[in-house]
Amino acid sequence: MVVPTTKTAFFRKRWLQSDADIIYDGPELESLIKVGFRKIPVSGNTNSGLRFVLGRTKLMRKLERRPVFRHDVCTGCRKCVDICPADAIQPLPSNKKHIHLTDSKCIRCFCCAEACTDNAVDVRVKMFGV
Repeated sequence: MVVPTTKTAFFRKRWLQSDADIIYDGPELESLIKVGFRKIPVSGNTNSGLRFVLGRTKLMRKLERRPVFRHDVCTGCRKCVDICPADAIQPLPSNKKHIHLTDSKCIRCFCCAEACTDNAVDVRVKMFGV
């Protein structure tokens, strides 16, 4: 099965050049599969430690790399909109070249950056709205 984004990234030299580029120095992957794995239930009690961790997670999410659209380079082809698996990218109705990213929906797969043939999508930390 060929994933279109991987193929596009390959030709743009942003991906592995062959299967030989993958190096794995661990045990056999089949031995890592845990049989009978059960997820531990989380209690509904929210204590201060949990609130601290959740607050830190939100801060860390703000500091993650994300797609940033360069509207001056965008041609409005909508390839990024069509390929987004989370439907986090939508063109603005007033201007088709202006793309809006819903940050809470974005899963950080960067398919939009791989699919964009105009290099109008940068992957970087977006600080202070820039």
